[in-house]
Amino acid sequence: MVSIVLLAADPARPSPSPEAVVRTLTALIPGAIEGVVKDVVLAGPPENSDLRRIADHAGCELVEGEPTHLLQSALAATRDAIVLVLLAGDIPGEGFVDELSDLLLEGPPSALMRRRAEGLWQTILPRTAPISGILAPKAQLSAGQPMHFSQLVGRASGSRLLETRTRSVR
Repeated sequence: MVSIVLLAADPARPSPSPEAVVRTLTALIPGAIEGVVKDVVLAGPPENSDLRRIADHAGCELVEGEPTHLLQSALAATRDAIVLVLLAGDIPGEGFVDELSDLLLEGPPSALMRRRAEGLWQTILPRTAPISGILAPKAQLSAGQPMHFSQLVGRASGSRLLETRTRSVR
């Protein structure tokens, strides 16, 4: 099983709309039904009534905080040893649950998830598409100084790439 941190605040990108957060959560339901997703922690800025309402309706934990320590606080709130940090507003594509399940059977996974190619440049060079998710052992993700998602991506740069891509919604 895997815990998911749904990151709804990151200094390197605009905050997703409440609808985008809901759409990402909705895409994770099949994983919970199949027993692959253990829990979801929604992480966002303090005093966000939309995120509070969404977390309440979805039955997931909400971690609020300033960007500097938000990711570390969210990781601490997860219940499983394997964590997928996913940007809210990015929806995993078809086959995500099966691929995640296969990776978990292989042992402690370490993988990156990219967005689908947008535009000619990313179509020609798909590895230039932005990273939208990081799957790794919780201990590896939470080691060291508090950081933002983009810094975490830099730390996990040697990880394998998931075949499943995400698509961004706003």
